[in-house]
Amino acid sequence: MRKLKTHLVGLWNYLFVTGNLPSEIEGTNPFEVKIIRDDTDSLSEAIGLSSKRRSELERLAAASVAMTRRISDAINVASKECKHPNELFFVSFIIGEQIARNHSPLGGLFEKFLERRRREQEDDDGN
Repeated sequence: MRKLKTHLVGLWNYLFVTGNLPSEIEGTNPFEVKIIRDDTDSLSEAIGLSSKRRSELERLAAASVAMTRRISDAINVASKECKHPNELFFVSFIIGEQIARNHSPLGGLFEKFLERRRREQEDDDGN
């Protein structure tokens, strides 16, 4: 019995303490973005975000960009509120879009257009 316990403790330490857990044992890559629906052109729908969660993540992305100076810092701040790799992927994408628009001469005009479109889509989702 003691020998079995020693082997189990050694296996536990090898796999979990030293970080040698192979992805085959875990089953899947925990960072893999999952496509939930492939019948849509909407990124948020494709990765399974509800319209409510999409709006929350868009606000999180905007707040993260506003409170930081670099894209990596904005993503780091936002990542703390994400519950799934799909959410982190989406918020990172939105942060990248927002920063690109902020550096574009037409960014303000484009932002107004997108904001109006988002509001219309939220109104449609609410009905």
